[in-house]
Amino acid sequence: DLHDNATPSGNGMAAYALLRLARLCGREDFETAGRRTLEMLSGEMAQTTMGEGQALLALDDLLGPAYELVVSGGDSAADSERALRSINIRFLPNAVIARQVQDAVESPIAPILREILAGKTPLKGQPTLYICERGTCRPPVVGLAAIEQALSSL
Repeated sequence: DLHDNATPSGNGMAAYALLRLARLCGREDFETAGRRTLEMLSGEMAQTTMGEGQALLALDDLLGPAYELVVSGGDSAADSERALRSINIRFLPNAVIARQVQDAVESPIAPILREILAGKTPLKGQPTLYICERGTCRPPVVGLAAIEQALSSL
């Protein structure tokens, strides 16, 4: 179905998932498929805006500011958890979140996230947040207080 009903449109949901996965996995083919799906839905979005909520969310994710947030844990697992919690309690609809952990190399998901996690290590033994937008990263944010402050500006 092209329109949202009691459940979101499968096409709109597919476009949304493809675009987010493209950012998370660094896969251009996923972004291309998501864009093509939105192009197919563009006429419907223009004519029946109220019935295309999920597709419009996908379009917003594509066009608006969209962040990739990577938390790289420090020496304290508790501090790392607090840094991740600081992200998760916020409403950040256009953000994909990944966590760099010590044993990520052995994880079966590690190859999928290789691009987003590359070079993102904890600094000074503290949790470190990498805020990127479409693959371009700001300087790393080190420590819980700095992470809280940086997140409040998103």
